[in-house]
Amino acid sequence: MSVYSAVLLVSFISTGAAVLTTSLNGVWTLTEKEEHNISITGQVPGSMYTALMDHKIIQDPYYRDNDIRYRWIGLADWTYSRVFNVSSEMMSMVNIKLLCEGLDTFATVTINGHLVAETNNMFVRYVMDIKPYLKLGENSISVSFKSAVKQAANLASNHSYLIPPACPFPQYKGECHINMVRKEQCSFSWDWGPSFPTQGIWRNIYIESFNTTAIRSFTAETLKDTDGSWVIDTEVLLDVPEGETVEGSVKIRFDVTGMGSKQVHTLTSNNNKIKQRLQLDRDFVVQEWWPNGYGAQHLYQLYAPFMEDFVVQEWWPNGYGAQHLYQLYAFFSSSDGSTISAKKLTIGFKTVELVQDFVSGDPKQGRSFFFKINGVPIFLKGSNWIPADSFLERVTKERLRNLLQSARDVHMNSIRVNGIGVYESEDFYELADELGILIWQDLMFACAMYPTDPQFLSTVRDEISQQVKRLKSHASLLLWSGNNENEKALRQSWYNTDVNFTLYYKDYVTLYHDTIQPIVQSEDSTHPFIMSSPSNGIESLQEGFVAKEPWSELYGDSMYVK
Repeated sequence: MSVYSAVLLVSFISTGAAVLTTSLNGVWTLTEKEEHNISITGQVPGSMYTALMDHKIIQDPYYRDNDIRYRWIGLADWTYSRVFNVSSEMMSMVNIKLLCEGLDTFATVTINGHLVAETNNMFVRYVMDIKPYLKLGENSISVSFKSAVKQAANLASNHSYLIPPACPFPQYKGECHINMVRKEQCSFSWDWGPSFPTQGIWRNIYIESFNTTAIRSFTAETLKDTDGSWVIDTEVLLDVPEGETVEGSVKIRFDVTGMGSKQVHTLTSNNNKIKQRLQLDRDFVVQEWWPNGYGAQHLYQLYAPFMEDFVVQEWWPNGYGAQHLYQLYAFFSSSDGSTISAKKLTIGFKTVELVQDFVSGDPKQGRSFFFKINGVPIFLKGSNWIPADSFLERVTKERLRNLLQSARDVHMNSIRVNGIGVYESEDFYELADELGILIWQDLMFACAMYPTDPQFLSTVRDEISQQVKRLKSHASLLLWSGNNENEKALRQSWYNTDVNFTLYYKDYVTLYHDTIQPIVQSEDSTHPFIMSSPSNGIESLQEGFVAKEPWSELYGDSMYVK
């Protein structure tokens, strides 16, 4: 059985220097000066709640009614700051970028007192050019957060009409207008948990320094061709400085690991496994790839076979077979052969088909709704996943392994990552890959209507594009769902949307059908997309995206709450 790879080979000029990565994780100073005059140390990644617990300023927030007693924490503005050293090696690099994998949520980033960026989305990775603001030796960085509770209220009051629900049920004792901000929806309270509106640097923060280019993203899709061959469709996105001209290539390496042995197949110009190579003419003008907001995202692809007789071992969900995994590496190398930048992926070979045929060919009997993995019908056995802790920095890989292994041990083969929480960590999806747990992935919209003003849609586009790129390569991914329960909430007027159904229906279609669905399907051709979860599937689409009877037993999926 043949395996094919889509290989990106682009001519550039290179100085041959490697990417220098400097982590800023660790101990920061955390301050609140307006109301409580607090100055303590705090760990990054982290939030103000865990820092306050570490310093014995507050007790366990879960205890009794502490969520009410500690409401002041979420209403205050908190600032993280620290110093870091810039070496002569770093300063000599042409490009120095600050990468923030997760800022929760409304942050202002400054370097040595200079404004670098302002953020508004917990789920977006921000890449910032900081070279102009640095100096040799000691430098300072500050990340100042605004209360998401107050920001949400401001956005709601400035909106031209109410986006319901304005507030959670009174019994929740939560905060209002969470649907106005791109933040973990359950952090303002939910029916199963209290309100802890966190602020903080909740994922890794680091500096990348380089002269020519760095691999910004590396993704892969596995597809089965009509002749039975497997195709690995890879995409490499490069952060290329404007005006640079270099010579080099992006190479894809595929490692086969099993029984203690490894085969390495490196795609290079002199590798006889490559069928063809893209050689750019000297007169060809390379169009650089730029992060969103800085320019266009130009991509170049070449498909080339690289293993003619390799027998693929497919990835199977728990209970249906083994979880065979393979490693892919992408290297950007200069013309002298030294590596400039590298990324690694772990992939599995599987196909996913969502079957929605008429039952017995009779439309009156409704439609089926089941999945085939590698052509085999799968009976899904699983449950919903909510964040394992209100304070995400406390969720270790060991804790995730215990939870997911427990799911496997009771013969579950699937988990739905509910739209009330977050797009989970790499550890989560890697463990699901390893354990054979299929992931039904909601996008982070839940039990609410949402605004569709230009600013909101702009940040949503960045969020969806980034998260689909990040997660689509995982063998465990099963399906994308646009939201949690919003179709039913709209149709059944949970929040009195029937008083102006046309308005909220238009917002629903604008967000999920016009904005989100095209991004998901353009970024990922290998996994199905449904607009809501649960939904009537195809029937919802045929009825104009909001079914007259959502969750009908004749169509789609159903939710059973115990």
